[in-house]
Amino acid sequence: MKQRSYLRRYFLLISLVFYASCKGDISHKADKNETPDRVFTQAHIIHKDSGELKMDLKAPVIEQYQFEQGKNQKLFPSGIHVIFYEKNKITPGHLKAHWAEELESEGLYKAKGQVEIINAQGDTLRTDEIFWNRGEKKIYTNALTQIHRADGTELTAKNGLESSEDLNDLILKNTEGTIPLKENDSL
Repeated sequence: MKQRSYLRRYFLLISLVFYASCKGDISHKADKNETPDRVFTQAHIIHKDSGELKMDLKAPVIEQYQFEQGKNQKLFPSGIHVIFYEKNKITPGHLKAHWAEELESEGLYKAKGQVEIINAQGDTLRTDEIFWNRGEKKIYTNALTQIHRADGTELTAKNGLESSEDLNDLILKNTEGTIPLKENDSL
């Protein structure tokens, strides 16, 4: 009886592999009508490098698409929470969003829907949409963005920003804000 169960699983697996290999030409971006190659639910991914914790990712659903020409795409349609750990930093950085996408082969990431990024210094960025270019270590958006610095500075970029991924080098577009002054500071 067990052998028959294994044979059924084997033939089911072979059928799925055959079906997947017969897919036609697929465009680079996944359409809503396409079926993902893999779906992970209640995902919890931990990334370590040389024994050091680098990233802790949690997502209710991850959909993975594999296209011809070695292009891969991951969608996080139900949200994502990532904790980034840096060497010699006591506090890790965070990213939360209601939806995210990763174009792995291009090193591009997109997050949208109440995006919140907190860096190791405690600075917080909030926006509705943001992009991250991993290779250039830059983040950018054209959406309204609010930044709350740990020192009390509050900035609003009405037309988005360009920044280093750690939020230290900022270029704000159409900015307004409040910068706290100490008693010794002068204008």
